[in-house]
Amino acid sequence: MIQRIQSVFMLIMALVMLSMLFMPIWEKENLDTKDLVSLNAFYLTYTQGPVQEIVAQKSTIYISILVFLSAGVSIFSIFQYKKRLMQIKLGSLNSLLVMGVVLCCVIFTNKGAEMMSPDIAGEYKIGFFIPIIALIFNSLSNRFIRRDEKLIQSANRMR
Repeated sequence: MIQRIQSVFMLIMALVMLSMLFMPIWEKENLDTKDLVSLNAFYLTYTQGPVQEIVAQKSTIYISILVFLSAGVSIFSIFQYKKRLMQIKLGSLNSLLVMGVVLCCVIFTNKGAEMMSPDIAGEYKIGFFIPIIALIFNSLSNRFIRRDEKLIQSANRMR
């Protein structure tokens, strides 16, 4: 089960997605007034002043829920090694979940950009690029699952 390369890719994908929970996704900072809008997997926070007093805070729990679902589907898919077609379907579902994470990040980034003056540009952090890495590992695992399925079907034709 774990000795198959696609299982390793799915495990790495789950770990990468879970690491997104601890990374900043986006920040927008006004250096003159020391205002800061930051986005992570749990909150969109607007702080003001040098003491960073929280002015507004919105929950972004949708991002963290989708991250947990994506990691859970990836882990569950590892244990479905006897059902390769089910693994392919779970990989497709996982791709949709990761794209949902990206969409939620973009939506909350736009909301955060509206909180502060529009002339200041926000900056994407490493948490925004993590789903792209996860999609790469997901597509690699799906590729190797399809290769195994073709190998099994070709062996069945010979019998």
